This record gives sequence, C-alpha cells and structure tokens, in this order.
Amino acid sequence: MLKTGLAAVCGFLLTVSASQAATVKVIINNYMFMPDRIVAHPGDVILFSNQDTDPHTATSLDGKSFDSNTIDPGSSWSFTVKAVGTYKFHCAIHPDMLGEIDVQ
Repeated sequence: MLKTGLAAVCGFLLTVSASQAATVKVIINNYMFMPDRIVAHPGDVILFSNQDTDPHTATSLDGKSFDSNTIDPGSSWSFTVKAVGTYKFHCAIHPDMLGEIDVQ
C-alpha cells in the first residue's frame, strides 16, 4: 500500500510540474525578433524585451490576437498565449520585422 500510495503521489507531482507555464523570452535588437520563431504552449508567457535603440511593437498580423503598443528601448511587454494555433506577428513601426508563435 505504501508503494502504491507513494507512486500515486510522485505521479501527481510530476503531472503538476510538467503542466506549469513557461516564460518564453524574445529579444528585440538590431531590428529583429530573436528568436523569430517561437514554440509555446497554452498558458505560457511570451516576454518581448526591447534591447534596440528605437521603439518597436509586437503586433499580430491578424490585428486582434495581441498588440503590445509601443515598447520603448529598455522596456518589456508580455502576454499569455491561450489557444493552440500559429500566430504571425510584426513590428507595426517597422513592418519588415516578422516573427511567428506556434502554440502547440
């Protein structure tokens, strides 16, 4: 009984820790998102940190999934991904800056 109970508790602890949200960091520098392709899971936090000398945004191409507004140099912005899917984004100030979040 002790072995069975202990195994059940250990299994529960492994399940809880495996399902905790992660923070995925994206650096904005030299007019690029690094990395420009992100793999995340529902509940993960995506953190954009602007280490460039100019302001930028992280704005979904569909115009509704997420929009950071202006992220000034030295500032950060984050949001939590909720639904599985592929979300392409860009900088609304510098539209050549592109990225993608693949939520699995």
